[in-house]
Amino acid sequence: MSKNILQQLFDGELYPSESLCVNTPEYKRISKVLAKEKEQFEATLSESNCQHFEKLEGLYLELASLFSYEGFASGYRLGIMLLFEALKDPDGSTKSSDE
Repeated sequence: MSKNILQQLFDGELYPSESLCVNTPEYKRISKVLAKEKEQFEATLSESNCQHFEKLEGLYLELASLFSYEGFASGYRLGIMLLFEALKDPDGSTKSSDE
């Protein structure tokens, strides 16, 4: 018997952030350009400046991760609110499951 999504979450078997995969041609193109530009830029830096750049890049990635989480959480909350809205009767009361 397969587990439902709540069981998977509770058991620590579901990791939404690990299943995120951006695999579009635009994403691939920009990633390649970014990697090339970064490599060329780092080649012009002194050792000290390269370390500062790596620190800056780490901070940017940390910030991007926080932003991604907030986007995920906001979307999740919106989905829950849509679900509640869909379960309401036209008069605003919540439908019960025994009706």
